[in-house]
Order: sequence, then structure tokens, then C-alpha cells
Amino acid sequence: MFRINKYQHAYLEEEKQFFRIDFTYLGETSRRVKFKLYEDLTKSRWMIIGGITNVKKNINYWISDEYPHKFESFYNNDLVFKILDCETDEVIFEKFLKTSSTNINKRSLGSNFDKKNTWVIGDSHTNHFMSHRLKYDVNLFQTNSTIINPAAFPLLSINRFVNIDYLKLLGSFPIFDGDDICFFIGEIDTRVGIIRNSKLKNKTNIEQLTQLVARFIDVIKKIKEKYPTNKIYYILPNGPIRTDFVEESKRERSFDCGTEKQRFLVRNMFEELIISEMKKIDVKVFDIYKNYLDDDGYVDGKYLIEGDHHFKTPNTFLSYLKELF
Repeated sequence: MFRINKYQHAYLEEEKQFFRIDFTYLGETSRRVKFKLYEDLTKSRWMIIGGITNVKKNINYWISDEYPHKFESFYNNDLVFKILDCETDEVIFEKFLKTSSTNINKRSLGSNFDKKNTWVIGDSHTNHFMSHRLKYDVNLFQTNSTIINPAAFPLLSINRFVNIDYLKLLGSFPIFDGDDICFFIGEIDTRVGIIRNSKLKNKTNIEQLTQLVARFIDVIKKIKEKYPTNKIYYILPNGPIRTDFVEESKRERSFDCGTEKQRFLVRNMFEELIISEMKKIDVKVFDIYKNYLDDDGYVDGKYLIEGDHHFKTPNTFLSYLKELF
């Protein structure tokens, strides 16, 4: 019904991206359509682009739009373009769009291009801990030797990371020789993923955990080969959270399955194993999370958003991280 002729995706100044797509409508009858653009990493985020268009047979069309970096295609660059019928809201065309670009504007947070960057690649907690502060003062992210450069990917778990084109994802950052690459993922896996997948695959939690860590270690090895002049680090994920701290309406989404005790044990087993395996490949592991625990080893609720598993902002995470670099 539709034929894609060409498309373009690029990063712009002032925290924006540009997208244009040229297509031909091949249907017999005219239709009123609208367009959605999805990021491909999780397919959970999308935006309407280009407005509503009346399309007619064998006519060439193009739409373009600029959109803010909060959409970001999660630096993954690959996109999914959908055309929907305006009357029924039905998806009548869908196309996966491969793209590849490096966001040079991301380097040094726009402040000191040549200074070493410490790239902190993580899930939504990276945003709550650091990214939100960029709009206040970029100088907060600088030390004498480096610039802490956060890249937040909501919903990014270890399981998801090892199953995507992780080298292409890293390639979307202007990583220079001598930069640090620091991964801060695993909270979703230890809170939800490991227990859920062990049940789905009829495995024990420790079997599922061990296999996940082994895959992650293999990926880190490949990253070290690709970036031989860059030091690789790993930040342990946040500690376990008590069930009753999260409001009841969010518990199924936040915890999915497993008991509070199971999550506690999985989180501790994960830490023990990941430290041991990272040491074998000369990757230093940081345990910043310990600054936020109560006496029983759970995250102290005073640091969390009320009824949620994310941390309040502002917080002291960035200060702790800067001490390490």
C-alpha cells in the first residue's frame, strides 16, 4: 500500500533531532492518515510526526519533523515508522528503519570537547540520579580529570542490552581514545527479570542469573576488544526494595513476580557473581548503592520517591561518582 523511497535521521543543535521520510501511496482509494515514529530498543516510546495527510494513489509524499532529545531514539538510532488510518486508528503500514549516526553534540555535554569523558550508560535510574541536573549546571559533572557524561535508557536491562546491537549503540556516542565507559544496568534484572524468566523457562533463579551474567561478561569482553584504549567500569545496581514501599497500583509492574525475600536473595547472589566475573576480565566494580541502604540491606525508603522504586531528586549519587574519577 505504501513504498518508502528514502529517509533521513540526524542530530541537530539545541538538543533536537531531525527526521524526514519520502514515500509513495499505492492504494486504490484516498485515505486520511497520520504517522507515528517509535524508537526500536523497547518500542514503548513513540511520537506523532508530520500531522494528518490525505493520500491519493501513485502520489509521492514526504513528511519531516524536528523533535526533542527527550525522545532520543535512546541513542540506538534505529526507528520504526508507522502509518495509521485516521478513522480507525489501525496501523496500515509499518517499516523498520536502520539508521546510523554519532551525536557529536553529546560529547563533553557541550562544554569542553577535548576533555576526557566518563560515559555512564544506564537505565532510568541514571536519569533520576544525574541526567535531570544537566539543565541546572553542566559544571556539576566535571572533575579535574574528566566529565561525567550520563546516557539514560529507560527500561534498559542487562538482558535487553546483550540482545541488541550494543556496539552500534555505543557507536552513536563520540567516544574518544582514553574515555571511560561505565555501565550502570542490572536493577531491572534483579528486581524483575531474573525471577520472571526463571519461571518462564522452568529454571532456578541461580541458573537464570548465572547464564545472564555469563552473557553480559561475554559482551563486555567484545566491548573491550572494540575499545582497547578505553577503561571499562561497572556500577552495581540499586539495592532491593521492600514491597510495601511501592504503592499497590504499581506493584505488579514494579515487581511482576517473586517475593521480597526472593528479590533480596537474587540481588545479593547477582552482586557476588558479577564482582567475581568482572574481576577476571579486569573490570572495576563500584558499590555506590551501599550509601542508601537501611540496617537490613534494603534501600532506605527515605531516599525514594513516595510509592515508587526510583530515587528522589536531587540526591548525592553524582557526588559519590565524581569521587571515583
